[in-house]
Amino acid sequence: MNQARLAQWVLRIAIAGEFVGHGVFALEQKNGWLKYFEAVGIAPDTALTLMPLIGAMDLTLALLVLVRPMRAPLAWMSVWGLWTAMIRWPVGPDPMWDFVERWANWGAPLALFFLLGGMPRNFKEWWTTSTARATHKIVCKDLTGEKCDFVAEGATAEEVKTVFYQHGAESELHKERYNAATSEQAAEFGKKLDFYLLSH
Repeated sequence: MNQARLAQWVLRIAIAGEFVGHGVFALEQKNGWLKYFEAVGIAPDTALTLMPLIGAMDLTLALLVLVRPMRAPLAWMSVWGLWTAMIRWPVGPDPMWDFVERWANWGAPLALFFLLGGMPRNFKEWWTTSTARATHKIVCKDLTGEKCDFVAEGATAEEVKTVFYQHGAESELHKERYNAATSEQAAEFGKKLDFYLLSH
């Protein structure tokens, strides 16, 4: 498992633990939380009705981040984590440090959001499990010694191939480079062109 994948799993487990704990407290209708509802004008009876719903939502999100992390739920988890920190302070009656110590509640989901690719380019990407847009360093050398060295970003190998092709002149050699921009084809094409693709 590479370092990026390991970091994702550390964050997924940490975020799930946070939301499971918060969700269980909500299902138990934790009495100490009533003051936070009162701080925004919600009566205790209404708060006790809302808490199980909040608990069910938190547990669902915890399961989701473990099974299928997606950017839309993670964005909500980050906002929700920030709000539950702010409900202590400055909205609620607790000291400022109760707010500060909960920065990880919104920071961890936000970090995972960016590890999964950051701001989506379309609606569909909000609901996909795509990993971070990989950074690819492409280094090639043709038979005459001409070198090509640049960095491209792309979520898929096909996107990287497109960038690679557009980068060079539309010569036969560059077309061959384009066609070789996959690990399977690069091995055979390496006989003619010193080419490799590093993802990190």
